[in-house]
Amino acid sequence: MLLFCPQEGRAWAEAGIDWSFNKAIDTLPPEIRWYFESNRPFLSQHVTDPLDEINKLPAERRNHFIALDKYGGFFCGAPA
Repeated sequence: MLLFCPQEGRAWAEAGIDWSFNKAIDTLPPEIRWYFESNRPFLSQHVTDPLDEINKLPAERRNHFIALDKYGGFFCGAPA
């Protein structure tokens, strides 16, 4: 069983982030997709910059999360 356990649990790593980045652009509405398509090479080069920063400064890890409860409730659709 230990043979199947990875040493590091880096499920996303850089390849996963790059894949999800490209899929996210593909799902954008046409009105804004053109902007991201035209800048895809630049954005693709910099999409993992936060990971590089964490690797250089481990204390930076605490700044890479979103405290969703800080922003209140969420709703779907237009406000009433």
